[in-house]
Amino acid sequence: MLRQNLNSDESSNKVYKTNEEFVQIFYPDCTSVKEVLEGEFGKDQVLHANGCSMFKAIDGGIESVKSAVQQADIVIAVLGGKESMIDPEATCGENKDNINIGLEKPQLEMMEEVFKLNKPVISIIIDGRPLSTPFISEHSKAVLYSWLPAQSGAEAIVNILTGRKNPSGKLPVTIVKETGQIPMYNSRLPLYVDINEWAEYIKTNQNAPLYPFGHGLSYTQFEYCDLEYDGTVRTDGELNVELKLRNVGQIAGEEVVQLYIRDKVSSVARPVKQLVGFVRVALDVNETKKIAFKVNMKQMAFHDLNMNQVVEPGKMEVFIGASSQDIRLKGVFEIIGEKIIVERKTFSSKVKISEM
Repeated sequence: MLRQNLNSDESSNKVYKTNEEFVQIFYPDCTSVKEVLEGEFGKDQVLHANGCSMFKAIDGGIESVKSAVQQADIVIAVLGGKESMIDPEATCGENKDNINIGLEKPQLEMMEEVFKLNKPVISIIIDGRPLSTPFISEHSKAVLYSWLPAQSGAEAIVNILTGRKNPSGKLPVTIVKETGQIPMYNSRLPLYVDINEWAEYIKTNQNAPLYPFGHGLSYTQFEYCDLEYDGTVRTDGELNVELKLRNVGQIAGEEVVQLYIRDKVSSVARPVKQLVGFVRVALDVNETKKIAFKVNMKQMAFHDLNMNQVVEPGKMEVFIGASSQDIRLKGVFEIIGEKIIVERKTFSSKVKISEM
């Protein structure tokens, strides 16, 4: 069957002609966002229109989209790319390189017309890559990066849209605005005095990412407070960092607390913020929990000028926040003792969550 389905679209042995037909045959229980919304609110409450295909416009597609949008109270735009090794309309996948890091032109042209109608728009981005979407992000009321959500993805997306589930994901990558910003990543070297500054571009608003590493919003708000940490730690020791996290919003939620360390002065250039620990914390409304990190200094090991993997003494900065840019707590500690060589680096810290 796999061999049959790898044949060209013109082959008489192919048992399906479209992606939709493929899903119906092999994944009969799989539903689309449209179908889940219809089940949630009723078919008579959901308008739907296909504005374009992946790489080209559909005759009358934009006009049908505009007609639906004009009748709607809220617009849910499902956008993005297609992952496949063999589909000619694939935008990503194994053996599929793509110089375009954004949405394809037909989708952007369609969304330009949608935004002109001044209806509230929620944009759903489905893709296997971290797509750059500055135009969509600027004009949408909300943007949900859904990646490749698989067979149950539609239910998960609608659960977020309706508030049945509170989003808590954080970006494991940095998303840029323009191709020329690449490479852009959180653990960059300190080329500027301010550690939050990026390379300078002619357009001054282009010197920062669209979304930084670790970014992700929630329907509730979290308060970080009462930071405590060791003032000194030996090169072969462990740093203890404690803080309290409180849900100060209106609904229960989960936050991913992120711990970064910066080596202020070292024998070789080190990252402006090195992620050394993170933990997901679930909190009810007004609930507070204590988070305690234990960071082995082997995490701060690096290769010196002699290519030895070492831990050096010196001043360090510690940052705790909701993303690499949204820092809520910070302090300074010092690694003391002799410079040591370590055979094996440690890559994650221990963490403990305690009820208050």
